[in-house]
Amino acid sequence: MLKRNLWKVLLCLALVAWAVTQLIPFNDAPSFPEYAKSHATAKPAEFAKLVDEASARKKSTQAPSEFVALKQIGKDRRIDLTEFFPDIPLEASLRNIEKRNDILLA
Repeated sequence: MLKRNLWKVLLCLALVAWAVTQLIPFNDAPSFPEYAKSHATAKPAEFAKLVDEASARKKSTQAPSEFVALKQIGKDRRIDLTEFFPDIPLEASLRNIEKRNDILLA
């Protein structure tokens, strides 16, 4: 019976091994501030200042993470963060800045 099902067992083991290798990250992913700074294509210096301010908010425990702090800065100052990422297409009729930022950062 094992001889008839040996190929099935080996195939399942190979699939499980492949799945495990896909789940385990071999390289560390960059942190959110580094990732966001590297992907901002328009006005990168201005966006870097916003991200640095978000990092300062996190360090002073005003926000739990840089992500949340960046959303807070955008909401408080009514900054449209999509202007820093012109490559990401958003609906042109969407005028609400908070919704645009939520879609961008989601």
